[in-house]
Amino acid sequence: MKKLFLAASVAAALMAAGAPAAHAATSLHITQQAPDGSFTASFEGNSIAATTPQNPLFQDIFHWTLDRAGTMSAALTSIFAEGASTGDINFTSVTINGHEFSLSRQGRRDNGFLDDVLVQAGQQEMIVRGTSNGNGSYGGVLSFAAAQTGGVPEPASWALMIVGFGGIGATLRGKRRQASASAGRLKRRSVGLNAPPAPPAAFSLAAISAASAPDLGR
Repeated sequence: MKKLFLAASVAAALMAAGAPAAHAATSLHITQQAPDGSFTASFEGNSIAATTPQNPLFQDIFHWTLDRAGTMSAALTSIFAEGASTGDINFTSVTINGHEFSLSRQGRRDNGFLDDVLVQAGQQEMIVRGTSNGNGSYGGVLSFAAAQTGGVPEPASWALMIVGFGGIGATLRGKRRQASASAGRLKRRSVGLNAPPAPPAAFSLAAISAASAPDLGR
């Protein structure tokens, strides 16, 4: 039993050493919104220390709530003091609802961004993971554009609708012309079938008498 307890203790210590330093989830309270629900909000992580010198990993979680669907964009950058021996942060993964940020590094500054991700109403989650050599910080901005409602189409939708209406109108006009031509042909054919017979040719009595009179000159 003693050996079993010792092995379990060692395994737990190894797991703790490899786990990132995680802070409690931070709730972002969105207070300034446009009439349609769109907003821009900032977030930050301050004084991020490594768990141990051997384990510089950290993880921050942010939550906020949306009352409607739309698109979300975000950007963040690490912050450090020139000449300081600590404060260097390297992002290893940043996500919003599982969508990965594009990450880059310029010198000691790390950057990340995410553009136009579709999100639904409800709770949203951003997870920032990385390494810190002690006392690191970062900051960023969230931008939310609410989905349009109330039947106001986008310009591209208007264009498609206009083209569609034009096509429908052309089709109806073509069918109307075909119907008119067919009706005209049927009417002429009906008139020809129902017309009364032509009266017989009339011959004048004078013409009949002239034809039957003898030639007195012969």
